Amino acid sequence: IRNKFAVSIVKAKPKSLPADLRQVELKTLTEKQREVAGARMALVAQVAQLEQAQPRYKAIKFFCEQIKHGGISSDLMRLVEIANNKKGKNRTLCDRTLNQWVLDYEKADTPEERLKALAPMQRVAKKAEEIVWLPDFLAIYRQTNGINVAEAYHYFSAEWDARFADEPLRLEMKPSIDQVRAALAKFCRHWFGKSK
Repeated sequence: IRNKFAVSIVKAKPKSLPADLRQVELKTLTEKQREVAGARMALVAQVAQLEQAQPRYKAIKFFCEQIKHGGISSDLMRLVEIANNKKGKNRTLCDRTLNQWVLDYEKADTPEERLKALAPMQRVAKKAEEIVWLPDFLAIYRQTNGINVAEAYHYFSAEWDARFADEPLRLEMKPSIDQVRAALAKFCRHWFGKSK
Protein backbone atom coordinates (compact mmCIF):
# COMPACT_ATOMS: atom_id res chain seq x y z
CA ILE A 1 0.00 0.00 0.00
CA ARG A 2 2.81 2.39 0.91
CA ASN A 3 4.55 1.76 -2.38
CA LYS A 4 1.33 2.33 -4.35
CA PHE A 5 0.74 5.56 -2.45
CA ALA A 6 4.30 6.74 -3.13
CA VAL A 7 4.05 5.87 -6.82
CA SER A 8 0.73 7.72 -7.14
CA ILE A 9 2.24 10.86 -5.59
CA VAL A 10 5.28 10.77 -7.84
CA LYS A 11 3.26 10.20 -11.00
CA ALA A 12 0.70 12.87 -10.13
CA LYS A 13 0.93 16.43 -11.35
CA PRO A 14 2.73 18.61 -8.77
CA LYS A 15 0.61 20.98 -6.76
CA SER A 16 1.20 24.64 -7.52
CA LEU A 17 3.11 26.67 -4.99
CA PRO A 18 1.12 28.68 -2.48
CA ALA A 19 0.41 32.18 -3.74
CA ASP A 20 2.42 33.87 -1.00
CA LEU A 21 5.59 32.04 -2.10
CA ARG A 22 5.20 33.08 -5.73
CA GLN A 23 4.50 36.72 -4.92
CA VAL A 24 7.51 37.29 -2.68
CA GLU A 25 9.75 39.91 -4.24
CA LEU A 26 13.29 40.09 -3.05
CA LYS A 27 15.50 42.70 -4.62
CA THR A 28 18.58 40.56 -4.20
CA LEU A 29 17.31 37.63 -6.27
CA THR A 30 17.08 37.45 -10.05
CA GLU A 31 14.07 35.99 -11.84
CA LYS A 32 16.11 32.85 -12.65
CA GLN A 33 17.01 32.38 -8.98
CA ARG A 34 13.36 32.74 -7.98
CA GLU A 35 12.34 30.18 -10.59
CA VAL A 36 14.94 27.69 -9.34
CA ALA A 37 13.93 28.26 -5.70
CA GLY A 38 10.28 27.74 -6.62
CA ALA A 39 11.08 24.45 -8.34
CA ARG A 40 13.09 23.31 -5.33
CA MET A 41 10.19 24.17 -3.01
CA ALA A 42 7.84 22.14 -5.20
CA LEU A 43 10.18 19.14 -4.96
CA VAL A 44 10.38 19.57 -1.18
CA ALA A 45 6.55 19.54 -1.14
CA GLN A 46 6.61 16.24 -3.05
CA VAL A 47 8.97 14.77 -0.45
CA ALA A 48 6.64 16.01 2.31
CA GLN A 49 3.77 14.13 0.66
CA LEU A 50 5.86 10.98 0.42
CA GLU A 51 6.78 11.35 4.10
CA GLN A 52 3.15 10.62 4.98
CA ALA A 53 3.76 6.97 4.10
CA GLN A 54 7.43 6.46 4.97
CA PRO A 55 10.37 8.05 6.80
CA ARG A 56 12.09 10.99 5.13
CA TYR A 57 15.26 9.19 4.12
CA LYS A 58 13.21 6.48 2.41
CA ALA A 59 10.95 9.06 0.78
CA ILE A 60 13.95 10.95 -0.61
CA LYS A 61 15.65 7.76 -1.77
CA PHE A 62 12.45 6.54 -3.46
CA PHE A 63 11.86 9.90 -5.14
CA CYS A 64 15.43 10.09 -6.48
CA GLU A 65 15.21 6.51 -7.78
CA GLN A 66 11.98 7.37 -9.58
CA ILE A 67 13.70 10.38 -11.17
CA LYS A 68 16.62 8.24 -12.37
CA HIS A 69 14.33 5.62 -13.88
CA GLY A 70 11.87 8.07 -15.42
CA GLY A 71 9.04 7.06 -13.10
CA ILE A 72 7.79 10.59 -12.47
CA SER A 73 5.43 12.83 -14.38
CA SER A 74 6.77 15.12 -17.09
CA ASP A 75 5.80 18.15 -14.99
CA LEU A 76 7.89 16.90 -12.08
CA MET A 77 10.78 16.10 -14.42
CA ARG A 78 10.67 19.67 -15.70
CA LEU A 79 10.82 20.88 -12.09
CA VAL A 80 13.85 18.64 -11.48
CA GLU A 81 15.64 20.16 -14.48
CA ILE A 82 14.87 23.69 -13.28
CA ALA A 83 15.80 22.91 -9.66
CA ASN A 84 19.14 21.39 -10.67
CA ASN A 85 20.12 24.69 -12.28
CA LYS A 86 22.63 22.93 -14.52
CA LYS A 87 22.98 22.69 -18.25
CA GLY A 88 22.30 19.52 -20.14
CA LYS A 89 19.42 17.16 -20.50
CA ASN A 90 19.10 13.92 -18.56
CA ARG A 91 20.03 15.56 -15.27
CA THR A 92 19.01 13.60 -12.20
CA LEU A 93 18.96 14.46 -8.54
CA CYS A 94 20.99 12.83 -5.80
CA ASP A 95 19.64 11.98 -2.35
CA ARG A 96 22.07 14.27 -0.58
CA THR A 97 21.13 17.35 -2.59
CA LEU A 98 17.40 16.81 -2.17
CA ASN A 99 17.83 16.16 1.55
CA GLN A 100 19.76 19.43 1.89
CA TRP A 101 16.94 21.31 0.16
CA VAL A 102 14.44 19.76 2.58
CA LEU A 103 16.59 20.76 5.57
CA ASP A 104 17.09 24.30 4.24
CA TYR A 105 13.34 24.61 3.70
CA GLU A 106 12.58 23.46 7.25
CA LYS A 107 15.13 25.79 8.84
CA ALA A 108 13.46 28.82 7.28
CA ASP A 109 10.45 30.30 9.07
CA THR A 110 9.04 32.67 6.49
CA PRO A 111 8.43 32.36 2.75
CA GLU A 112 11.13 35.00 2.14
CA GLU A 113 13.67 33.00 4.11
CA ARG A 114 12.72 29.82 2.23
CA LEU A 115 13.15 31.58 -1.07
CA LYS A 116 16.58 32.86 -0.05
CA ALA A 117 17.62 29.48 1.37
CA LEU A 118 16.67 27.53 -1.75
CA ALA A 119 17.82 30.04 -4.36
CA PRO A 120 21.17 29.22 -5.96
CA MET A 121 23.87 31.72 -5.18
CA GLN A 122 25.33 33.68 -8.06
CA ARG A 123 29.05 33.92 -8.42
CA VAL A 124 30.20 37.48 -8.12
CA ALA A 125 32.73 38.32 -10.79
CA LYS A 126 35.91 39.94 -9.60
CA LYS A 127 36.61 43.40 -10.89
CA ALA A 128 39.89 43.79 -12.74
CA GLU A 129 41.16 46.05 -9.95
CA GLU A 130 40.70 43.20 -7.44
CA ILE A 131 42.94 40.74 -9.29
CA VAL A 132 46.16 41.04 -7.32
CA TRP A 133 48.48 39.38 -9.86
CA LEU A 134 47.24 41.39 -12.85
CA PRO A 135 49.63 44.37 -12.46
CA ASP A 136 52.60 41.98 -12.49
CA PHE A 137 51.34 40.32 -15.66
CA LEU A 138 50.55 43.64 -17.34
CA ALA A 139 54.08 44.88 -16.59
CA ILE A 140 55.37 42.06 -18.78
CA TYR A 141 52.59 42.08 -21.36
CA ARG A 142 52.65 45.83 -22.03
CA GLN A 143 56.31 45.94 -23.02
CA THR A 144 56.85 47.79 -26.28
CA ASN A 145 58.49 44.81 -28.00
CA GLY A 146 55.01 43.44 -28.82
CA ILE A 147 54.88 40.01 -27.21
CA ASN A 148 51.59 38.12 -27.29
CA VAL A 149 49.63 36.80 -24.30
CA ALA A 150 51.14 33.30 -24.45
CA GLU A 151 54.71 34.65 -24.49
CA ALA A 152 53.95 37.12 -21.72
CA TYR A 153 52.39 34.32 -19.67
CA HIS A 154 55.54 32.20 -20.15
CA TYR A 155 57.71 35.00 -18.69
CA PHE A 156 55.15 35.77 -15.97
CA SER A 157 54.95 32.10 -14.97
CA ALA A 158 58.75 31.78 -14.72
CA GLU A 159 58.93 34.98 -12.66
CA TRP A 160 56.11 33.76 -10.38
CA ASP A 161 57.84 30.41 -9.83
CA ALA A 162 61.14 32.11 -8.97
CA ARG A 163 59.55 34.70 -6.67
CA PHE A 164 57.46 32.21 -4.68
CA ALA A 165 59.77 29.18 -4.77
CA ASP A 166 59.75 28.99 -0.95
CA GLU A 167 55.97 29.41 -0.65
CA PRO A 168 54.10 26.32 -1.89
CA LEU A 169 50.70 27.88 -1.23
CA ARG A 170 51.49 30.88 -3.42
CA LEU A 171 52.86 28.58 -6.13
CA GLU A 172 49.48 26.83 -6.21
CA MET A 173 47.74 30.20 -6.54
CA LYS A 174 49.48 30.99 -9.82
CA PRO A 175 46.82 31.84 -12.41
CA SER A 176 46.45 29.72 -15.51
CA ILE A 177 46.72 31.23 -18.97
CA ASP A 178 42.92 30.95 -19.26
CA GLN A 179 42.51 33.00 -16.08
CA VAL A 180 44.91 35.57 -17.49
CA ARG A 181 42.93 35.79 -20.73
CA ALA A 182 39.67 36.15 -18.80
CA ALA A 183 41.17 38.99 -16.76
CA LEU A 184 42.44 40.73 -19.89
CA ALA A 185 38.97 40.44 -21.43
CA LYS A 186 37.68 42.70 -18.66
CA PHE A 187 39.64 45.58 -20.11
CA CYS A 188 38.68 47.52 -23.20
CA ARG A 189 40.91 46.89 -26.20
CA HIS A 190 41.74 50.57 -26.57
CA TRP A 191 43.46 50.54 -23.16
CA PHE A 192 46.12 48.27 -24.59
CA GLY A 193 46.83 50.52 -27.55
CA LYS A 194 47.23 47.59 -29.95
CA SER A 195 45.59 44.23 -30.47
CA LYS A 196 47.69 41.19 -29.78
